[in-house]
Amino acid sequence: MSEAKNELDALIVRNLDDLTDAIRRLEGIQQEAGKTIDEIVCDWCKAHKWHLVNEALESDAGLELSANTWEQENREDENSQVLASVWVCIENEDIDWYDHRWLSNLCNVSQSAPLNLFWMPKFRIIIPGGGIKKSRWRDFVTRGADQWITPLRELGFSYSDQEGGFFLPFIIDKEKLAEAIKQNAIEDAFDPLHDALKKLEDAKPFFDQILKAAEKEFSPGN
Repeated sequence: MSEAKNELDALIVRNLDDLTDAIRRLEGIQQEAGKTIDEIVCDWCKAHKWHLVNEALESDAGLELSANTWEQENREDENSQVLASVWVCIENEDIDWYDHRWLSNLCNVSQSAPLNLFWMPKFRIIIPGGGIKKSRWRDFVTRGADQWITPLRELGFSYSDQEGGFFLPFIIDKEKLAEAIKQNAIEDAFDPLHDALKKLEDAKPFFDQILKAAEKEFSPGN
């Protein structure tokens, strides 16, 4: 086993020129993939009247533009309060966009952590006075397991016990991505992201239930 490993290591060293060029090209592919995610999210937000957060320029997912975070607003409120944020993220926060593992995460290669849509309420804004402890928020969400955790899981979402939010993985098939890049049509490989955004829209009634119940749960005096 050691001899085979040494042979592989030697092969890598002998091909450093090609590997260096491949890494350089990989960075360009990842930037293009990130730009494609942004464009899809931007179009979706405009169509569904969600607000893009322009200041969120740095992203766990390495998106080029600012669509990595977007917000659901209360359109019935004349002050248009922000109710919740959604962003594209990687479960492993140690991975940067320029790391080769970013594309591995996007395609879920080698047991990588996939990219996710992550929904998290802006409870410090929607609840008068704010300042809710995360442990109290998590207890609140968990108590409503039958009302929202179970149906959201049926839609494909997972519940984060640590954050008290919900995440939905989406995986881009590497073969379809390769073929799309070859055909100069990278966006054709991103149907799973379109599907995830559709599930986000289907999940909105349950997220609205959480927010409405939270306003009652955490209103002053409770």
